[in-house]
Amino acid sequence: MKTTFCRTFALAVVLFLVTVTSACAEVSRPFSGRILIQNAISAGVAITQAESSAVDKAVYIEAVVCRNIYPAPQSDLACVKTMAAEIEKQFPDAMKKAKESGFMEVPAELVDPLSAEVYLLNARILGACRGGEFAKCMEKVYRTLPSAFDPHSGYISVEEFTEMRQSSTGSFSGIGVEVGGKKTEKDPLVVINPMEGSPGEKAGLLPGDLIVGISKDGTKEGMRSIETYATVNEAVKDIRGVKGTAVRLLVERVGEAGQREFVITRGVIDTQVVKSALLIEGNKRYGMIHGRQFDGQACVRTEEAYKKLTATGALDGLIVSVERDPGGYLHEAHCLLDLFTDAKSFVLQRDRQSITPYQPCRRDMLGQVYCQGDIKIHPGDITNGLPILVMINGGSASASEIFSAGMKHMGRAVIAGTPTFQKGSMQTIIPLGDGSAVKVTAAEFLVGTMEDWTNVQCLGVTPDIVYERGFDPKDKDGKRITDCGLEHSIRSGGPMQNAPTRPSIKDANSAHFAESVLMLEAYKKYATKEDEKVKQQEELMKKLRGKDE
Repeated sequence: MKTTFCRTFALAVVLFLVTVTSACAEVSRPFSGRILIQNAISAGVAITQAESSAVDKAVYIEAVVCRNIYPAPQSDLACVKTMAAEIEKQFPDAMKKAKESGFMEVPAELVDPLSAEVYLLNARILGACRGGEFAKCMEKVYRTLPSAFDPHSGYISVEEFTEMRQSSTGSFSGIGVEVGGKKTEKDPLVVINPMEGSPGEKAGLLPGDLIVGISKDGTKEGMRSIETYATVNEAVKDIRGVKGTAVRLLVERVGEAGQREFVITRGVIDTQVVKSALLIEGNKRYGMIHGRQFDGQACVRTEEAYKKLTATGALDGLIVSVERDPGGYLHEAHCLLDLFTDAKSFVLQRDRQSITPYQPCRRDMLGQVYCQGDIKIHPGDITNGLPILVMINGGSASASEIFSAGMKHMGRAVIAGTPTFQKGSMQTIIPLGDGSAVKVTAAEFLVGTMEDWTNVQCLGVTPDIVYERGFDPKDKDGKRITDCGLEHSIRSGGPMQNAPTRPSIKDANSAHFAESVLMLEAYKKYATKEDEKVKQQEELMKKLRGKDE
């Protein structure tokens, strides 16, 4: 049986790389889930419509994964067996329950090994989830099937997919307040930082305020104690809402007796994925742009930030930080490289078939150019050759590694910091029709041109100048965490054979390197001040937790 589905768009997320495509593909399924359902009914098992639909959805997810996952399994049979092993691991009693229900015996018409293996996999799934919280169990199944292959493939629920699409626009509707705390249900929600100009800041919320109650509809009667929220995300969901509607917050302020009530009208909030500052070092003027995530506005916001910095006077250099930037859209990383360089190509894709240049823009039959994310094509270099220093660390992953690796590979920037996360895989998000989606690792990205490229998976980006800021992710033993240290992590397809040799930027452009050393000193002073703010927030959190205890 063949089912045609369209990848109408594909976000490559995840630590986190998103591609946006528009392509249709045929997915072959060895059998319909209805064969399993009919066999179960024949065995005297009462099957509900919800159970029948869930099995069909699982079968479809399995087919989507096996047709798209990179690197390609040795065969479809090997692919199914990999998923079956992970199901057994996550649901140890699955086979026992299926046997007890009487539908583990493979029907006679399923004669080939692949069909039989798919049948047994889904019989285990049905057996594992029947008789309990079926919907919750099946969601775990949907998450387990893709994750059997690598740490970045997975299932995205309807709610998660909706939120993902909203956040990709670079804005959301809410009150614009960064919150934290809530380690346990009894903990309050703590205001970390009201965004500048946001409804929350205008209403008078301050860092350190404790949110102890939320009325999502803005009424006194709708007030809900913060202790009834299990997590920060659950509470944040009630604070966010439709633009123009009100939320009522009950707040305790440190040092004050009693409680305050704030009724705040929600507005459209800029997620502030790009932050900029002018750094002065002696008689030098350096622009600093910090990208927090490659969301759908990263490139245009970076361009705006650069123009704002240069509007105050000429710059001697530019610092672009992607420290702790988990990545985002591939087309945004491509756009940033296009902003600061002028090259034949920036990024290549290595999928199951071949290596091809990544092209975010296409020209239709009428000559009209369409670009993913509506990005612009930037001829030349927006800075006209200004020295650039790119800051990285162990939290720089995926799209931020494309940017930093590209800038280094093309000799356009000096790289400073610590080695990156080493994630060079690309994920495609395939909508499932019911509002949910499957995220599948479908390719590996390479940086450069077809004649001269380098891979990033399991290599990452190594700095030209080491600067330890102390933010690299580490495990409980103090060992640095990298993508290739994660369970099921994929290995790279390997480096380019007989690749051209490139001199270091220190040798190729000593003046640029010398200017970057000065830029790094200016950045260190800026970073020290920023880190001190973070420490003050952490001390505040400790005091608040101590008070609760």
